[in-house]
Amino acid sequence: MKRDHEQHMFQQTHIPHQWWYSPLMGYPITLLLAAGAFLIGWFESRLGLSHVFLTPPFVIVTLLAGGIWGIGPALLALGIEVLALDYWVVPPLGNITFFLWPNILSYGQFLIIQLVALWVVIRQKRYRDQLFLANQAISRHVEELQEINWQLERASDARDRFVTQASHELRTPLTGVRGLAQLTLRRLLREPPLPTNYSFLPTNLEKIETQTQRLHTLVDDLLSINYLHTGNVPLRRKECDLMHLCRDVISYFEPMTDQEIELKKCSDQTVIQADEDRLSQVLYNLIRNALQYSPPHTTVRVEVYSNEREALLGVHNDGSFIAPEHQEHLFEPFYRDPNIWNSAITGWGLGLTISKYLVEQQKGRIWVESSEHQGTTFWIALPSGSSGGQGKETME
Repeated sequence: MKRDHEQHMFQQTHIPHQWWYSPLMGYPITLLLAAGAFLIGWFESRLGLSHVFLTPPFVIVTLLAGGIWGIGPALLALGIEVLALDYWVVPPLGNITFFLWPNILSYGQFLIIQLVALWVVIRQKRYRDQLFLANQAISRHVEELQEINWQLERASDARDRFVTQASHELRTPLTGVRGLAQLTLRRLLREPPLPTNYSFLPTNLEKIETQTQRLHTLVDDLLSINYLHTGNVPLRRKECDLMHLCRDVISYFEPMTDQEIELKKCSDQTVIQADEDRLSQVLYNLIRNALQYSPPHTTVRVEVYSNEREALLGVHNDGSFIAPEHQEHLFEPFYRDPNIWNSAITGWGLGLTISKYLVEQQKGRIWVESSEHQGTTFWIALPSGSSGGQGKETME
């Protein structure tokens, strides 16, 4: 493919440069054109037309030679033109007297005008050649970028296939390991107290169960990102009551945390058209993050706003300040605030990436606001739309 690409670029480079465009061909072709102009003057003298059309053909030949072949052939044409004028127009006729000093002065204005016109034509030719070379370079870079883009697409497709296959292959053994750890742990808890030599087993089994759960969550997140990236996740839009959705997600976390989760309704209209399952997944990620990164015994606040244009969901916590230079990277895959890496808080940095995909897939936007004194709030904005009929669903 690279060889075909280079051959195509070679052909593209040499198409405009035909054999007659070569500077070496300019001199003989200029002589032929000058001979044609000479014949026009000769026919004029034979017809007794007083050299009406003598000068224009030679001027055209000069400018044409300069525009196509450059300064050398153009000066050759100009010299032939001066000699022809000296032979037919400037007395004494029929003799070459140009090289005498008074005759040279008589051609001054004519030569200056010709040279200025020739200078303009040469500069135009130079700009045209530079533009041609620039277009060549642009075309070459465009094709190189297209080739790189094609290779990147192939690499991206291969990566997506690998992630999907690897994730599916990992889920089965992880599920088995976790199930065996849970089953063994439950049986040990029903048995009499273990001997001292085996007292470590329940603790180690709990650790195994916890770590396999983390790996299982990572695999699920990788699959989710891959599906969202390839656009294979359909949307099922229907009427979605944001307050009802928030209550359901909050009720899931309440038995698992000692922190208070407060729900605040700031608008009367909270029904929008959205994919409720996907939106629940986003809210789950945001509340989980808020609980992880907020100090103990603080309140996580969920707020719901709505107007005619859009609906807003906010999840606030009193956690540490996120610097502006880190805020724009929070939604990138596997990114975590550098201050978190050295902490005991676990995570893979995929929840916010998945949330961003899911929100943008529903024509919404997600961002973060953080300050040292007011904590951190993640916001979701979704189009309000019309509520439509009850139970109406749309597939995308």
